[in-house]
Amino acid sequence: MNADIKKLWLEALRSGEYKQGKSALHQKYRGEDRYCCLGLLCEIAAQKGIVTKVIDVDDGRASYDGEALFLPQRVVEWAELLTSSGDPTVEYKDHFEHLSTLNDDGKRFTTIASLIEKSL
Repeated sequence: MNADIKKLWLEALRSGEYKQGKSALHQKYRGEDRYCCLGLLCEIAAQKGIVTKVIDVDDGRASYDGEALFLPQRVVEWAELLTSSGDPTVEYKDHFEHLSTLNDDGKRFTTIASLIEKSL
């Protein structure tokens, strides 16, 4: 993974500025923005002009280059991730696990950041 982008992602995950959500990269939930760990990487990419972010006015779900659940290919390439699925895996306990699964299973952003730091 690109070291500069990884640093930005880890900072965002650990900042406490972003509320964690499930089942989507980014969506409004009870009036609050909620992000998956992958959604934070997409948000950084959108801020840098790498992808286009569109928010669906009906359900509040954001998409990045048309993707609402997994990393768009442009983010995968920009971040230099070694995945084609749009969902990187990290070493977790004695096996590898998808980041989206860890996020949706309730692992905190700080825990996910530590796993990314060690595995990517």
